[in-house]
Amino acid sequence: MYFPFGLNGSVRIRVAGSDRSLIPEATRRVEDMLDAAFATKASAEGSTVQFTNSMFQAVGNWNILAPFGAGVLDIQQDFDCLVVRYRLNTTQMFLVVLAMLALVAALVWNSTNNFTVLPPLIGGWVCIFGINYLIAMLRFRRWLRSGLKSLS
Repeated sequence: MYFPFGLNGSVRIRVAGSDRSLIPEATRRVEDMLDAAFATKASAEGSTVQFTNSMFQAVGNWNILAPFGAGVLDIQQDFDCLVVRYRLNTTQMFLVVLAMLALVAALVWNSTNNFTVLPPLIGGWVCIFGINYLIAMLRFRRWLRSGLKSLS
């Protein structure tokens, strides 16, 4: 999935010239990180870790997984680097921001009965969603990198 419904990326973590495979250890570590972040379900199979996350789970919006409904992380080792490719589903965040816009639009429509305020509302939605998307992207990369740094 691509913007605005998904976030795809990868993180490279340099590991000190290890001649053994770190994939099983990294896979366990990512699964533990997801459990610690209160993923609804996290499971590993081979070098792939999948998770789901409920929108109705009792965690705050500060939680690293709050913007994501699900994700798949694929871990590979390339000589002196661990490469983690991820595909995260941001439909949950998209729908929450859309619901906020719909609520505000309904309240504004109810009080003004005109659509002249609709363009600023749409602009506000783009800003709110875009900024949250960008923050989620940066935070997830940093969280993943810092969690796996201990393997190097």
